[in-house]
Amino acid sequence: MFTEKDIQAGMLDPAAAQTINGFARLYSIIRILYGPGGCPWDREQTPRSMREHLVEETYEVLDAIDQDNDAHIQEELGDTALVITMIAHMYECDSNTASITTTGVFADICEKLIRRHPHVFKATKPDLALDSAGVLSQWEKIKQQEKDVSESVSVLDNITGGLTPLERAMKLQKRAAKIGFDWPEVAPVFDKVQEELKELVEAVVSGDATAIEDEIGDLLFTVVNLARKLNIHPTPALNSANRKFESRFRLTEELLHQDGRAGAQLELDLLDAYWEKAKDNLER
Repeated sequence: MFTEKDIQAGMLDPAAAQTINGFARLYSIIRILYGPGGCPWDREQTPRSMREHLVEETYEVLDAIDQDNDAHIQEELGDTALVITMIAHMYECDSNTASITTTGVFADICEKLIRRHPHVFKATKPDLALDSAGVLSQWEKIKQQEKDVSESVSVLDNITGGLTPLERAMKLQKRAAKIGFDWPEVAPVFDKVQEELKELVEAVVSGDATAIEDEIGDLLFTVVNLARKLNIHPTPALNSANRKFESRFRLTEELLHQDGRAGAQLELDLLDAYWEKAKDNLER
């Protein structure tokens, strides 16, 4: 069993001590920037204005991870840590939200980690028989126990509205699957994709714009479900497709420019031929 004493001892480890000092330096810099005589831009920011920066930095971290670029990953993780710490400090400086502090933010997450890992911190000895699936199940049970009994007991509770539609679809489906609302195999999901595609075609033929939008949504939701059943997260998959399209299209434009055809309105067949050439060049 690991105790608070073990945690405190770990903080004396040179690597931990260096990290603590690094965060203390970051926090001190933020306090100067946000304080009297600090940076005008920083002082004008609010938690609400920083939301878009947090989303942007998060996606830049994901992009850096996908590129497997160590320097880029470290830089973007730092940018994300900066935005998170800035937001926490803004709240602690606001007299209306004085109960929110940066110290409290980190204290809360530390207590949560200890509380939700009883197999490590509470057990007489570590439960070595508990696998990853067992740990996740235990985590969810403890999470439910922590909720006020007066709260709704829907498994869909507490799914934030701040997620992108793609992320929210994935989260809703995973939550519903926890109580068995899920196909046992992937084959029926392929059938559902075909069904939704057929309904979309029918909506397009009808010319009903509302129905078309509705069916597009159903098709996208089902494709997310298919990705989930195949253990593929749709957001990185779509990001990869975006990068692939961008690189191929840029090379297509370059090839057109080399042949003196850039900027012209060309036939689709010709553009497709250049697209295939660009694709072949990138896959070599």
